[in-house]
Amino acid sequence: MAIEIRRVHISDARDLSKLGLIKGNITNAESELRSFSESSDCKYKVALSDGRIVCLIKIRYSSLAPNADIRLDLISESKDLAGEILRSVLNKCFIRENIHKISIILYGENLYLEKVLQEEGFIQEAVLKDEIETANGFEDAGLFCLLRPEYRGYNFCFVPFPLGVVVVGGGSDMIDRLSLLHYGDTVEDPFARDVALHSGFLDDSGRLLANKDDLYKLDESSGESLPSEVWKAYRELTEYFEKKRSSFTVKVDLKDSTPFQRKVWEALTKISYGNMRSYEDIAKDVAESPSQARKLTRAVGAACSDNPYPVIIPCHRVIGKDGTLVGYAAGLDIKDFLLTHETFSYIIPLNGDNDV
Repeated sequence: MAIEIRRVHISDARDLSKLGLIKGNITNAESELRSFSESSDCKYKVALSDGRIVCLIKIRYSSLAPNADIRLDLISESKDLAGEILRSVLNKCFIRENIHKISIILYGENLYLEKVLQEEGFIQEAVLKDEIETANGFEDAGLFCLLRPEYRGYNFCFVPFPLGVVVVGGGSDMIDRLSLLHYGDTVEDPFARDVALHSGFLDDSGRLLANKDDLYKLDESSGESLPSEVWKAYRELTEYFEKKRSSFTVKVDLKDSTPFQRKVWEALTKISYGNMRSYEDIAKDVAESPSQARKLTRAVGAACSDNPYPVIIPCHRVIGKDGTLVGYAAGLDIKDFLLTHETFSYIIPLNGDNDV
């Protein structure tokens, strides 16, 4: 069942009051919503299922750091949607709003959320004494927290090779970000930089450290905390650089690409390991006629440049007609390394066939 998260509207006051998600009558609900709409550090959102409000979400932002306190109030008959709603909120906060830390206070009526929080990787950071005032006095509460670098729903891995690292981001269904960086580069993506800093991959000036003493190596226990497709990308890219893999099975997100780009990228995946083709060769593969191919060479070059998943979609195997290395966003030195790595490699087979 799809969950939609949106900003609360004043027109939602009637439903929120009727559902008991805001206490008091409609006038009180409208007044509360207006006060929050004028606040810069606190926002109300609603979660909808099949167009119907099932949860009121209160997010209070910290003025000291990119942190947020969250409260989820679900209607009783929709409590089974708590996990899906929480994941949607976490994705918005961590990915779109660059929040570093999320805190949730549990007590009495919302203690049922503890299991949901634990499944998403939250840990109980503290017991807050007499934190909540109730009709019977004051009640202790549990403070649960999750850091963005520890989020299991979406995350990054860093795969080392002699010149730098491959930075891969994504979730359990597919990866949606990949870049090749040199050691000494800064990490521009805010989420990836947050993970790199948390993992100890950056020096005091925020630049990527060299891979000394297997700094970037992850073991199986580390992989269990990553989204499954990101962990798969880490393993397959590591095997590639160890000369144990020549192709990839990791799923990639191409929804924002054009039909022509996808056609070019599909042609790139057909260039076998250790081989090279020219932009003109690829243009012939995707063109409907020789005359059209001559006109498409420049467009093929642009599609290779726009390739969002270098190495996995092997645009490094495309060279100039005269055999020169041209057009690689990560740098011609990395392109040269990848081609040399493949040309002078003997693939050590894994158990089973790794060429899919």
